Amino acid sequence: FDATEKVAHMPMLLERKITRSKAKVQIAIQVRSKLSNIDDMKEMSIALAVSDKIASDSIEINVGKGEWDRITRTIIWKLDSLPKGE
Repeated sequence: FDATEKVAHMPMLLERKITRSKAKVQIAIQVRSKLSNIDDMKEMSIALAVSDKIASDSIEINVGKGEWDRITRTIIWKLDSLPKGE
């Protein structure tokens, strides 16, 4: 599933919270599988593009098993499954 495509039913809910201070910017992302899905979501990835205005050496991933790709400037989390409603 590619969330950039136009779909009649988006199978997930995305929420984000951005906190800024003089020293840093923190981004929190919450992803949930909708209760209306037929089944659990399987083998999915979540990608977050990072602006080139952010220094690569300042990127930290504090939760989850996200991987920072310096070339594409994205953080990618790979999930084996996301249970329906979670």
